[in-house]
Amino acid sequence: MLKGKKTLVRSIILGLLVVILSVIVSKQLSNPTKKQPPKISFRIKTVSVKPLELGVNTFSVEASGRLRAYRRFDVFAEVNGVLQNESYREGTSFNSGEVLVKMNDEELAVQLKAQKSSLLGLISQALPDIQIDYKEEVDNWKNFASALSPNTKLPVLPNSNNPKLKQFLASRNILNSYYSIQAQEVRLSKYNIITPFSGILSEALIEPGALVRAGQKIGTFVQPGVYELETSVTPEELVYLKKTSKIQLYTDAGEVVWGTISRINEVVEGSTQLVSVYLSISDKRVREGQFLRTRINGASINNSFLISRDMINEDGTIFIVRNSDSTLVKKPVKLYSVQGEMALISGVEDGDLIPLNNISGAFESMKVIPSIIEK
Repeated sequence: MLKGKKTLVRSIILGLLVVILSVIVSKQLSNPTKKQPPKISFRIKTVSVKPLELGVNTFSVEASGRLRAYRRFDVFAEVNGVLQNESYREGTSFNSGEVLVKMNDEELAVQLKAQKSSLLGLISQALPDIQIDYKEEVDNWKNFASALSPNTKLPVLPNSNNPKLKQFLASRNILNSYYSIQAQEVRLSKYNIITPFSGILSEALIEPGALVRAGQKIGTFVQPGVYELETSVTPEELVYLKKTSKIQLYTDAGEVVWGTISRINEVVEGSTQLVSVYLSISDKRVREGQFLRTRINGASINNSFLISRDMINEDGTIFIVRNSDSTLVKKPVKLYSVQGEMALISGVEDGDLIPLNNISGAFESMKVIPSIIEK
């Protein structure tokens, strides 16, 4: 009996121990494991900076374009004919008033001679009636008949205020014949194209002996020495440009050519939203069609500073280092122009500490160690 009691007590104690262990294990499993906070490095970056020295900088716009001769014209034929002059070739020089284009006009010239002879006959038939009915006009018409020749230009028609005489001349077909011949003389003059100024035939689209058709472009004639270059700027940049401003132009070989702003268009081009600026260049070293780069010098900007363009943030700010606590501060700036890798800005203050290079992962209030670099 005593032995049975001991066995019962032992079973109770074991059962209590199992219950206690189960409670402890359950509590351990129910508590979430606490994560250790990530280790963060608070190492402060050393940043090279320099104090800003504001000054007066000249605003400039860089652009490019091709030269066009200031005095030039495209040569078009107004009549049909065969090109006769052998000098019509690219690169040929012509003086002012010289025949640039000469086409075969023999057929029309012969027709004109016939019409003038016919007009002379009509006047000769009318002279007896004029002498009887319009004595005060007869001398003028005799002089006109004497000057009228098939081989010379049509003389000026005698001026008369007598309406009856005009009716008489019209009835004899004299006036109609005169004006018809005058129109044919104008047409005959179009077989020869005269140069309005001295220059060079820069483009010849036909060769001597070729048939020319009315309305056909046959070449381009230019005056070398004075050129014009058209370039485009934004309306914002236009504020700082003005007529007669001196400009620099650069050839592909690096030669510097000077010019001036001659004209500024008042209209913004719809598709590009740019304004055309025309530059006048007078230099014997350049030629029609040559490609040039330009730098247009505009207004001077006070309290401005040139900075590397990649230092400007997308929101139009730059980082400066605050002197009081050596932290980065964003400062809004005004951008005037981009000149190559540099940008002209204002909005900063004299003495502000500006980083010399971009700071990786920079953000506002970031702590840095400024290392001041003097000039």
